Amino acid sequence: MRPALQATLVVSIFVVIWGLTTHGKYSATGDEPHYLMVAESLRADGDLDLSNNYTARAGRRFGREDLEAGPHARIDRYGALLPVHDIGLPILVLPVYSLAAGVAALVPESTLRRFRMNTGLLAYSIVSLWMLTICCLGVWLLGLTVSGFLRGWNAVVLVAGLALSPPILTNSFLVFPEIPAFLVCCLVLWASFGRGRERQWPMILALWAIGVLPWFHRKFALFGIGLAVVWAWANWSQVKRHAVAWTAAGVVLVGLPLAALVAWSVTHWGNPGGALVAVDMPFSWSALRAGLPGLMIDRENGLLVWAPIYALVPVAWWLTRQTTWTLLLPVILLVGPSAAHDQWWGGFSPAARFLMPLTPCFVLVYAAAAHRAGLRATLVPLAALQAFVSGYGWQHPRALWPQGDGHNRVLEALPFLGPRLSQALPSLRTAADGVAVAMAWLTLVAGLNVVVLLQVARRRRSA
Repeated sequence: MRPALQATLVVSIFVVIWGLTTHGKYSATGDEPHYLMVAESLRADGDLDLSNNYTARAGRRFGREDLEAGPHARIDRYGALLPVHDIGLPILVLPVYSLAAGVAALVPESTLRRFRMNTGLLAYSIVSLWMLTICCLGVWLLGLTVSGFLRGWNAVVLVAGLALSPPILTNSFLVFPEIPAFLVCCLVLWASFGRGRERQWPMILALWAIGVLPWFHRKFALFGIGLAVVWAWANWSQVKRHAVAWTAAGVVLVGLPLAALVAWSVTHWGNPGGALVAVDMPFSWSALRAGLPGLMIDRENGLLVWAPIYALVPVAWWLTRQTTWTLLLPVILLVGPSAAHDQWWGGFSPAARFLMPLTPCFVLVYAAAAHRAGLRATLVPLAALQAFVSGYGWQHPRALWPQGDGHNRVLEALPFLGPRLSQALPSLRTAADGVAVAMAWLTLVAGLNVVVLLQVARRRRSA
């Protein structure tokens, strides 16, 4: 992919998603305002004690004047009200948030009212564009990596098609830790499968990014281990040749940030798991039972419901297993904790947010298998269905947020069979007995992958 085409692709994706955010989406909802409250405390007070910030209703600075701490903050061992969420994301947005708060304060209220905004929502919107920029940086790196497998417009179509589909399309502009995790995954893939492996600085940067990843969310520690294995295996000849140097680099760049997080957690919470496990454990086997199929096929929150284009990833993985088998490890290490979480659907956010950091792995697998004619032919009808879901969601952004009431408002808008198809899908958030139905649907998806595999094998023999 030529540099000009690559730049055009990324800028176009940025503009399209930015356009979605102007259609009346939800703003500063779920965990988002609580991450921003930490950034506000760092900006205004230079500390992480949120007691005065919540009391003073500082949420008005980003559009949530009524914000209360609730379960999002707890008293630490020293009596300070600290955030339950990890602090990497507030630190990442702090410079832009500080700038946004200053810029928003300069705009007259009369001007803001014309656009149905206020000072706080304007500041939030600027931060949202910063998150989108981070995501598009990841898309740029992903495009560079995919270009090693596909050329020109083939790479453009693949990257653009999946970047403009959930969960990237629907989550890329939100203040959640999955966005920087997506960027880290794209960086590691570029340093493992792309031209980033030809230089030392991308490899070093990838190691450092893996090290700081748990500061955005502790569950990313396991995900980071998986990415480190991908990086080490792909660069094994160089790692083996300079074993002492790369071992030292791994200890410093990966080990020290993780050790610092553990030390900080033990100091303030008395355990290495932090505030989330200080009172109760948010992970359980019962949640896993619903969350594992739910992440894939739940009517409101399942990845394949919102992004049917990913339905053939298993067969693509099998066809490219000699090259891409290591990518299974980070997938397993992120899906497991996400599915076992008591809110496996990701709280109040667009569907499949927890799985967004894995999408670069799926895109790369598709790129490696794209030359298989049988696979491409089957992707066409899935792409047509995907175009409807993405297009309708772009026009009606609030429909992208599942309400937990068993309705998929995008799917129900599909002409003819949409409502019936929606009802046929399981709703694991509202019906405890939906696991059997979910497994039946997943069996159907597995059967589709087997059929495509046989079709690819038949075309290979006939060729």
